[in-house]
Amino acid sequence: MTKFLHSYRGRLVIYSIALMIFLSGTLFYSYHHVYSLIKTEAHNHIERVAQLSHSRLEDIRSSLKGYVDIVQDDLRLQEYMYVVTHIGSETKPLQELYKKHFGWFATDRRMIISSKGQTLVGQADNAFLNRIRFLLEKQTDNTAYIETADGLEIVAISPIKYLDSTLGHVILTKLIGQQWLKEHYSDSGVMAFFEQQGTVISSGSGKLNGIEIPVNNDQLSVKDDTFHIRRLNLTGTTTDMPQLWFAIKDTALTSRLDQHRKITLSLIGLGVIAVTLFGLLLIRNFSRPLSQLMCLTREVAAGRLPEVRKTSQTNEIAALANQFSDMVKALKDKQQEIDRVHATLEKSAITDMLTGLYNRRYLQVVFPKLVAQAQRDNNRIAAILIDIDHFKKINDTHGHITGDMCLAQFSDELKKYSRTNDYLFRIGGEEFLILSITEDINGIYQFAEKLRLAIEQTPAEYIGKTIPITISCGISLDDPTDSSETVITHMLSLADKAMYKAKEQGRNRICIAPGTSDTKKLHRI
Repeated sequence: MTKFLHSYRGRLVIYSIALMIFLSGTLFYSYHHVYSLIKTEAHNHIERVAQLSHSRLEDIRSSLKGYVDIVQDDLRLQEYMYVVTHIGSETKPLQELYKKHFGWFATDRRMIISSKGQTLVGQADNAFLNRIRFLLEKQTDNTAYIETADGLEIVAISPIKYLDSTLGHVILTKLIGQQWLKEHYSDSGVMAFFEQQGTVISSGSGKLNGIEIPVNNDQLSVKDDTFHIRRLNLTGTTTDMPQLWFAIKDTALTSRLDQHRKITLSLIGLGVIAVTLFGLLLIRNFSRPLSQLMCLTREVAAGRLPEVRKTSQTNEIAALANQFSDMVKALKDKQQEIDRVHATLEKSAITDMLTGLYNRRYLQVVFPKLVAQAQRDNNRIAAILIDIDHFKKINDTHGHITGDMCLAQFSDELKKYSRTNDYLFRIGGEEFLILSITEDINGIYQFAEKLRLAIEQTPAEYIGKTIPITISCGISLDDPTDSSETVITHMLSLADKAMYKAKEQGRNRICIAPGTSDTKKLHRI
């Protein structure tokens, strides 16, 4: 025995056993390490998807809030509401006004109810109306989730006031139901479902319906499949309402890991016979891709999404790496989609859909910045308030579609002749506003006159019709003595008076508010 151990054959056996033990330990360690990493990545993946989904739902809540604020601030709607609720007029003109100006909102349900509970725009069943009344009595925020027969609805509510009197409320909703579950998570490998009182009531594929959710557990077993699950805490929901969950299938990952374990054991058996010949080759074939996969996994776990190229190899680790590449690509696609939706919502919140100019809401955002810039440069802010002459006659004669085309073409002319430091707004139906920082009122007047002449000489063209357009303008400057809260109101009031003075003098002209300039060459009220 001693002679055998001292022989090369004995040493080869000892070295083989030592190498086999080392190889076995290395392979088993690698297997369990990869298993742990994949489990962790699956958990992180569902966490990220849940976070992205929460962000998307918050974007929907924000857009609904923006929509109701737009409706709430519309003066024409307030006036129509007042006529309907206080004089007793028909609701049809109010419904047509809403459809014309706000029908483009991306909502599933749109309603206006009076302060007495009468439905003026839209329709709903008594159960929905009772939930809305409850929110009006108890809710402090103007957005909430409510349970309906179709799922959860994100609701945004805002009062409509006129002459310090609350006339009613505008209500806009977005449904988070069965169709939403199917559309948003089929490509990411994650399944979304609703649970109520411990039981799945609705899922994207319908496979989980009726399954009970285990208490204090992050896994769900359905026949031969295992899912990692994660609940999304929705702001404003209660425990008796349906809860939104996400599930990622674990069975496919587990089967691949079991296959990898069997291959590992086979390699150990072959290593007993030919460890000297195949040891280095096995280490080379397995250690490199595993190291790359672990590095990539750590990158993803740290919140980074690196570029992962697919490999043409057909071994198990390559298949796992390719699957990991698909998962990273899916995350990137979802992030890009969220970014695109967010950018679209930001743009629609500050611009007018018809003309592409800034809307009145953005005026409140940008004006304080203009005031600060003007004070810093020791300049003034000039306002040019523009109204298209006889625009109602254009609508009555040629139709509202032609009127809209006139507004769009007029807006193109504004953009064409405006300067780089001008801010262009559409603040009403045919009313437009130009804000600019200036040192000289004469320059503002000359710019307005140049614009007036250009509009006069450029009639609108639509379906073979030539429609002459003229404008009346009022110009005002900010008053440095005004407070920051009243300066914009004072400016617009002065410009509005100057504009109406221009109309009284025959239209197609420019008037400057009194006290704006002492230059005798300028028209004065």
